Amino acid sequence: VMGFQQAGPFHQDVLHMGGMHAATHAGGTHGGVYGAGTHTHTGAHLGGAFPHAGIAPIQGMMMGGHPEQQFTGGTMRSNTTTIAAALGGASGGSTDPNHDPQREARKERMLSEFYTALQALGGDANLAVAAVRALTNAITRSNASTFMELVHELTEGAAFLREAEGRGPQGIGLTSGCELFLRHLTRSPESISFGDLGANDDHMKALKSHLSARGEQFTEVATAARARIAKRGATFIREGAVVLVHGFSRVVLAVMEHARRSGKSFRVVATEARPDNAGYRMAEALRTRGVDAAVALDSSVCRVLETCDCAFVGAEGVCASGGVLNRIGTRQIALLCQAAGRPLYCAAESFKLTRAFPLGGGDAPQTTPGTEESTAVGVEMGAVAPVAGSEESLLAVATRARDYTEPKTITLVITDLGAW
Repeated sequence: VMGFQQAGPFHQDVLHMGGMHAATHAGGTHGGVYGAGTHTHTGAHLGGAFPHAGIAPIQGMMMGGHPEQQFTGGTMRSNTTTIAAALGGASGGSTDPNHDPQREARKERMLSEFYTALQALGGDANLAVAAVRALTNAITRSNASTFMELVHELTEGAAFLREAEGRGPQGIGLTSGCELFLRHLTRSPESISFGDLGANDDHMKALKSHLSARGEQFTEVATAARARIAKRGATFIREGAVVLVHGFSRVVLAVMEHARRSGKSFRVVATEARPDNAGYRMAEALRTRGVDAAVALDSSVCRVLETCDCAFVGAEGVCASGGVLNRIGTRQIALLCQAAGRPLYCAAESFKLTRAFPLGGGDAPQTTPGTEESTAVGVEMGAVAPVAGSEESLLAVATRARDYTEPKTITLVITDLGAW
């Protein structure tokens, strides 16, 4: 309802013809002649009748109106909401003001390319690499006529990927990888020479071709990062050593495999890594690669560490502070290694370098709280587990998905760019 003048016409954006109007109001039809004092109802008017004198509880919004306005013969009180909510029954359309069919179509296309790239890269691929490949494909199919328009499209595409996977187990790496790729591209035009192009040549086409090539180069470097880390990290495993690992990390797995192929004989103890028991997957993967591996309970890490020579962990993100964001339990292993005098090595690709600067464990980003589903990193508070000895009794699982490990407890962070 757009407004109501005293003893005058009823202004509405549905139909207004000299004071006569007809409209559908939340389940009823309302028609009448205003100005002559006649007012009839053939249905419900948003939850109540409209008396000529008294109070009329109307749910709607009046243009320029006040929550309490004086009318001829009584007072009308209005709880202001949106016009779309008041006339939603008449329009039959979506009442969501943020609904944009074109944006949803662009999002669906980006996610389709992302999951296609992820499938083509194989099961061991990192989400950040698949995201960069999807963004590179977006450059090729873009119809942008200016560089800033192209950057806007890529920024929106990266936002779509973060919405879909940003809170997952590799969400931090995906976010930092997309940010690094976008910074990589925005500096690319400075290195392009248009001197060989004529006035009639398509400069934007040449720019897209150059950016697409840079994107492919970025993808190749990111894909080869794991092999570089494996070669560098294997040098820290000596003959006959016992290595403690935490959870399932593809980079750490590559380090152990490279050390085994180089002829070293050593043993690996993987933590159970509850609540998703990722340590069992890690031990099984090591055994298939010829590495002697066993699983230790999370509660026995302190005791097991006495028999270990070093510890290796992966990382979801390497912070600007030098600390590491990784699955829950990494920090306590780091503290135990520091107390026991054992070196702790963290292996992570360089595209996982993030600008995050946590001040403590409480600043570590988490997955959606309250979920009842397990993920590759764990579950948040709100999930339930049976109490021993009683099938009917349940307890909430009070755990966080990841924690922050301070740089002072880490011996070395090993990346494809070097170690520090």
